[in-house]
Amino acid sequence: MTTLTTVAPITHGNNTGFRAWGSEFSSALATVGLVQTSDTGQANWASATYSATTNTAIVYEIWRFDDTQQANLPLFLKIEYGTGSTAPTPCLWLTIGTGSNGSGTITGTLFARTQIIPNTNAHTISGAPTVSRWCCVDGMFWVDFKSRTDSVFYPITHFSIQRTCDNTGTATAEGIVLIMPVSGNWIIRSINAAGVSYTPYSPLVPGTGITTTVVGGAIQLFRGQSITPAIKPLFGILAALAAEIVDYMTVTVLNVGTTPRTYMAVVTGSSAGGGKISSGCEILYIWE
Repeated sequence: MTTLTTVAPITHGNNTGFRAWGSEFSSALATVGLVQTSDTGQANWASATYSATTNTAIVYEIWRFDDTQQANLPLFLKIEYGTGSTAPTPCLWLTIGTGSNGSGTITGTLFARTQIIPNTNAHTISGAPTVSRWCCVDGMFWVDFKSRTDSVFYPITHFSIQRTCDNTGTATAEGIVLIMPVSGNWIIRSINAAGVSYTPYSPLVPGTGITTTVVGGAIQLFRGQSITPAIKPLFGILAALAAEIVDYMTVTVLNVGTTPRTYMAVVTGSSAGGGKISSGCEILYIWE
C-alpha cells in the first residue's frame, strides 16, 4: 500500500516542460507500485520531443497492476502523453486491457482508448508548483494530477481503477470500476472480466433534497457499488456532502468488511456536471 504526494511546476510548450511533467507522472506510477512492461517503443524521457499539434499523443507507456488478482484478471494500462486542446496544455489518453502485444498495443480491451479532458475550461499552466496525489493498494490505483489548475478546480488528469470486491473488502477478479471526469462530466463504468460494460446512473448519488447527513453529531458517508451484473460493494471509494467535509481531509471509517480504512476527500470540480460526482457530493478515495 503506497501513497505519494508530489509538488512540482508544470509547463507544456517545449521539450523541457514536456519531459519534466511526463517523467514526473511516469516515475510516480513506479513509486506507488505499478510495473512498467518491456513493450518496445515506449517513452524515453531524456529525449522525448514536444509537439504543439493539438489533441495529439506524442509518446506512450504500458503499465500493469502488481496485486493479488493480477494472475486471475490481468490489468494493463496504456498511458499516452501529449498535447491537449491548446498547444500549452498537457493531456493524457488511457486504454485498459488484459494484456499487451509487446509493441504498444493493448489486447483484451476492457476500456477503449479515451482522451482524458477533465474539463473544457483552459488550464492555468503558469509554471507554479502544483500538487499531485497518487495511491495504489491491493486492487486499486488512482491519481489526481496537478490539482486545481483550472477555474473550477479540475486537475490536468484524474482517474481511478478499482477491482470488484467481496463482502469482506477483498479484491476479486469479477471486473473493475473506472471513474474519471471527461469534458465536465463523469465516465463511470463497471466492466466485467469478459469486457461487458455497465453504466450505472452513479454509484454514489445520495439523492436530492439532502442538506445534511448528521446523525448523533457525526456526518455519514455514502457507499459505492459495482455491477457486473452482480451488485457488489466498492472498497476503495466513498462520497460525502461537500458542505460537510474539508477538501483533502482524511477520515478512517468502516466501509466494507471488518477493518476500518483511511480515505481522502479529493477535489475534482466545483459542481455536478462541473466536476463533483453528483450534486454537492464529493469523492473520497482510499488513502493508505
